[in-house]
Amino acid sequence: MNRIASIAVSTAIALAFASATQFSFAQQTQQQQQRTQTQQRPPAQTQQQRPPAQPQQQPAQPQQQRPSAPQQQAQPQRPPIPLPPEGTPIVVVEWQMIIQQSTSGQSIRKQLDAKVAQLKQEVSQQEADLKKAQEDLERQRSLLSPDAMAQRQRDLQTRFATYQKGVQERERIYTEGERDADQRWGREVFSTISEIAQEQKYQIVLRQEQVVLHEPRLLITDEVIKRLNRKLPTFQVNFAKN
Repeated sequence: MNRIASIAVSTAIALAFASATQFSFAQQTQQQQQRTQTQQRPPAQTQQQRPPAQPQQQPAQPQQQRPSAPQQQAQPQRPPIPLPPEGTPIVVVEWQMIIQQSTSGQSIRKQLDAKVAQLKQEVSQQEADLKKAQEDLERQRSLLSPDAMAQRQRDLQTRFATYQKGVQERERIYTEGERDADQRWGREVFSTISEIAQEQKYQIVLRQEQVVLHEPRLLITDEVIKRLNRKLPTFQVNFAKN
């Protein structure tokens, strides 16, 4: 392939992937969070279950944490699909399958799920401590002077503000780590796709989500996964220290 043709191929690939080079774990996680929140929304308290009057300026309920992603259902295995013939004008890649079946994609998913579980455990313990402190304060209301009660309420508000700040910091740590993995992993996948396209003289590569209908023989997904596994058998997600 001469230099002009090589540049044309690279440009066509870049245009096709310009709006979709990022990893799609973030979108998956958001959809899973919405489903989990709908399924796990607690019922309203009955009048008998309502706790005693809360201290003045009672803090809002703690922010609900990002749930861990449910396990993906096993996909039926299909026979390997060979690369389309050299010079095929348009070929297709299955981005979600690369995420699910590449060893690096699976590694990222496991690390993200483990981080979610860790952060949820940390926040749950702090939430339980705050709830206990609030209940203890209510039991002591009749024994405390107004000034002492007001001071205890201010102390509790301070603790809750610290708790909320910690929740936001943990959310930031997770989101930034996920975004960084999105970008770095996406570049590796794009590099692999570009390598195959130039070797095989493919002119345009489209994600399957961009195509209404295509023949299976146009897929290059299997070769992308094979090469990606070879050069990137695992992947480290970098989370900042909290």
